[in-house]
Amino acid sequence: MNKDKDLETLRLQINEIDNKIIELLEKRSEIVKKIGSIKREKGLSFYVPERENQIYKTLDSLKLNFMNKNSLKAIF
Repeated sequence: MNKDKDLETLRLQINEIDNKIIELLEKRSEIVKKIGSIKREKGLSFYVPERENQIYKTLDSLKLNFMNKNSLKAIF
C-alpha cells in the first residue's frame, strides 16, 4: 500500500471525527444554555458541585486507552 495514501485516508478519518465531536459539543453547549435559562427563571444556582462531581465520576469510570481523563475533565 501507498504510505502517502494511507496517511491521507487516516487524516480524512480524523477530520470526520473532529467534525462530529465539534457538532456534539455544540449540541451539548446548546442544552447547557437552555438549562441555564431554566435555572435563571427559577432562581436556581448555576453551579451545582454535586452535578459536577457526578460528571467527573462518570468520566473517571471510563476505560480509556489513549485519552487522558484530566483532558476530558477540562472539556466538561
